[in-house]
Amino acid sequence: MEIIFGREENSSQLQAKVDKLVFTFGDTGSVPKTVSRQHCKMTVLDDGSYMLQNLKMENDTFVNGMSIQTKKVTQQDVIELGSSHYKLRWDYVQAVLSKTVNVSHLEKIWNDYQDKKLQQQIAERKFNTLKGATGLKTMVAIAVNMMLGSNTVYIILYAVAILLSLGFTIKAYIAASKLPNEMKVLTEKFQKDYSCPKCNHFLGTQSYELLKQNKACPYCKVNFDFG
Repeated sequence: MEIIFGREENSSQLQAKVDKLVFTFGDTGSVPKTVSRQHCKMTVLDDGSYMLQNLKMENDTFVNGMSIQTKKVTQQDVIELGSSHYKLRWDYVQAVLSKTVNVSHLEKIWNDYQDKKLQQQIAERKFNTLKGATGLKTMVAIAVNMMLGSNTVYIILYAVAILLSLGFTIKAYIAASKLPNEMKVLTEKFQKDYSCPKCNHFLGTQSYELLKQNKACPYCKVNFDFG
């Protein structure tokens, strides 16, 4: 997750942006003009620390009193913005994090589920097509017999058709129990994984693209971060 901090142009409050979501903190006029509208970027790292980056050369960003361009920071560090040394409070950072959750991993979960469902549907249709070819072989056997008057050819082709029909029947019997179980396992895993990271509600009624449009969980209302 990336958070852009800066001064809100009209109210001069602290502004935090996550993707298209905007949050403001502090009293009106509390942020000095030495803090730019897009002053610094904070990236949340996997180990729970943060990477702080000064966004413009003309900006001043300080960590523990030292001017920085890019620095890894923790909540024990003091961050100040602008030559007026406006202090960026960590409770503001935590407020942004508590109101947003990263859901970028849901895109792969959604796409994988849809792909596997499609593969199962294609496999089933292919099988049904091959199964239907059994009757065609029987018709070919009859036609050849009528044209050639050869009982031997007719018997061979008819026997092949019977064997194929038997083979497809056995395969259909096996698939009749196997495919539903596979689909059940696939669906149960999808229902577990494709959920809101905060409230754990299943989001299957909404595609990933629809989640991006709605921008928030329909159950707990937490804002989604797609970065």
